[in-house]
Amino acid sequence: MLAEPLYRRSLDIMEKALGSENLELALFLNSLAVNLGVQGRERDAEPLYRRVLAIREKVLGPVHADTASSLNNLAVNLLNQGRAGDAEPLYRRALAIREKVLGPNHADTAASFVKLAKNLEAQGPAGDEAETLFRRALESMVRASGPRHPDILNTSNSIYRLVTKRLPVLRAMTAIEKVEYDGWIAAGNAAVDKQLWSKAEVNWRKVLAREEATFGPNHPIIITTLSNIGGFLV
Repeated sequence: MLAEPLYRRSLDIMEKALGSENLELALFLNSLAVNLGVQGRERDAEPLYRRVLAIREKVLGPVHADTASSLNNLAVNLLNQGRAGDAEPLYRRALAIREKVLGPNHADTAASFVKLAKNLEAQGPAGDEAETLFRRALESMVRASGPRHPDILNTSNSIYRLVTKRLPVLRAMTAIEKVEYDGWIAAGNAAVDKQLWSKAEVNWRKVLAREEATFGPNHPIIITTLSNIGGFLV
C-alpha cells in the first residue's frame, strides 16, 4: 500500500518523459499492477494489465514472448477475480505464441500448458483436453529441465487427479488407507523438493503398491506413478 503512491508518481514522470507507448513505461505499469494484486485489489489492477498488453502488442507485435507474458498476467488477474471463462482465450493465445516463438519444449510453454489446463478445471469438470494439456506439460518439463524437476511431480499429480475422477476402481480405499496414501504422496513430494531421491522412491513405491491394490495392476493411472519412480532412477 505504501509503495503505490511512489509507483504512480514514477509513472507520471515516465509517461511525460517517454510517451504513453513506451516499453519502459509498460514495465512500470506492470509493477504497479502487481503491487495492487498483492493488496488484493485485482479489479484495480486489471486496466493496468490491459494497458501493458496494448503497449506490447503495438510495440513488439502480437506474436512476441513478452506479449505472451502480458496475456498470461491478464489471464491470471481475471482468474483471481473468479472470471475463468474470460481468462481462457487469453491463456490460449499465450500458449499459441509460446509454442510458436519458444517452441513446445520450453519451460514457459510448459507453464502455459499447465495454466490453461487448470483454468479449464476452474470452469467445471475438466475432460480430455485438460488431461492432454497436463500430459503435454509433463513432456515439455522433462525435455526442458530433466526428469527430476519438482514441477514434474505436481503435474503428474494433476493428471492423476483427473484420471481417477473418470475411471473405475476395484475397490474403495478405507479412510485409514487414504490417509496413508496421501501421506506417502506428500512425503514423496517433500523428498523430491530436497533431492532425497532414495526416500522419494521408497514413498512412491508405496503409492504404487496401494494403487495396484485399488485400481488393478494394468490401470492407466499407474502410468503416472511409474513415470515418477522412473525419474528417481535416472
